[in-house]
Amino acid sequence: NMFLKSSGDWIDWSAPIRVSDEPSTQREPSLLQLDNMSYAMAYSSDASGNFDMYVRYSQWGGYWSTPVRMTNSPYDETQPCIYQRGDGKIFLAYSIDDPAPMGTSIKISHGNSLLSLSQPVTATTGLSYNRQPSLVEGTNENISVLFSSDRTGNFEIWQTVFLGLANFSTASRITYTVKNNYFPSIMQDSTYMYRLVYSDDTDTLYLSDTVDLIHYSEPSVVPTDFQYNEDPCIFQDALGSFWVTWDSNEPGNKDIYALSFSGNSP
Repeated sequence: NMFLKSSGDWIDWSAPIRVSDEPSTQREPSLLQLDNMSYAMAYSSDASGNFDMYVRYSQWGGYWSTPVRMTNSPYDETQPCIYQRGDGKIFLAYSIDDPAPMGTSIKISHGNSLLSLSQPVTATTGLSYNRQPSLVEGTNENISVLFSSDRTGNFEIWQTVFLGLANFSTASRITYTVKNNYFPSIMQDSTYMYRLVYSDDTDTLYLSDTVDLIHYSEPSVVPTDFQYNEDPCIFQDALGSFWVTWDSNEPGNKDIYALSFSGNSP
């Protein structure tokens, strides 16, 4: 099941609010505050047998609506990312395990609300595993889709641009390493700089930035003081500080950690 905590200072946290209480498995929540100040959460659930995309709404984060099923396919759909563009349009991206062709694809839908999304279109092609999408708005209201893919052998971070309808740019490679790179998370800060954080198969977290979603800086290591770091997320608070959250099983079980920094790197 899924829980939610809130904090005004990242030190004192509320008691956990239970978002779901069902016999099925719910996981991988993606939380978004909409421009009307309400909250939306997309997540994957196997309530129907295989994993599908579901959405819940809340006006203030305490009471959550009943789940709405967004997808209905015989294949597992997981790892959602929801994003609202500057003009109010909402995007939902996720990965789908499709045996024909063998591999995992990224799908994306969009609409004026999460309850009226378009039919999903495929953002990635080829016999490869494409996972963990992260969305951000670029120039001309185009949406960049960052994801992890093994199309060149090992998993690297790649990017494609949603150009509208069912059109996507040719995917471009962001990372060039001999390691596997996973879990990209990208955001645009108050100076219009884009910040990207991801992890590799040594469970190290990295941070890179770009002004144009084309030329990325050399990555710097995020100092976590732990091993086994995965699934990072980055965002900026109202005071301009950056926050990176991640999970780690350094103490034995998996827990959630966060650090903040100002400037270009921790």
